[in-house]
Amino acid sequence: NDKVDISNTGIINDISGHSKAVGIYAENKNATVNRSDVQAVNTGVLNFANSANSVAAYITGGTFTNNGGQIKVGYGNVGIYADNSDVSFNSGTIELGSNATGFYLDNSSDLNVTSGTINVTGQNAVIYNINGSGSNINNNWTINSSAGASYIFANINSGVYQTTGNYSLANNSVVFSGINSAVILDSNGVITGSGTNNVALYSTGQYSGALPAPY
Repeated sequence: NDKVDISNTGIINDISGHSKAVGIYAENKNATVNRSDVQAVNTGVLNFANSANSVAAYITGGTFTNNGGQIKVGYGNVGIYADNSDVSFNSGTIELGSNATGFYLDNSSDLNVTSGTINVTGQNAVIYNINGSGSNINNNWTINSSAGASYIFANINSGVYQTTGNYSLANNSVVFSGINSAVILDSNGVITGSGTNNVALYSTGQYSGALPAPY
């Protein structure tokens, strides 16, 4: 039986001064097993604010669901790493310190956000790191940025990001940063900035893949 079922209802803390820690680890080792058969659910707390190079939840070939859980990540750490996986954020909070990443989406991983809050407390945080094409993302976030904090909403590497969302920046932040990528802001999409030193879109290189219809 290659099915996986993990549930966290408690508190998982990292250890200050340690590195390469993982809070929840779910791996699909069988190509014939569906993503839905490898499940991890968080309704508790994943606190990875103190270690280095750590991941609160690591999912490959499966599904991760956050139902009201809290995820905290500190310097250089990742909240949720998803490889060929489905991520659902139904409610809860994510707190990002300096140089922290909320979601790293790799290998056509999908993200659906019903509701949730992201609190950025440090500098140079990244909400999404998206590697390659094929990821479908539905956003419904409330994003709060502390005084002096800064973030990039989405880093895209060799992929396409299409959105109809509304994005509002305070200070020292970037909505989209792309490398060899395409960003499509549809007709209902709106980007606003109330502060200073904000960038809507920064891109280097050229995207050579196919664009979604009707582009």
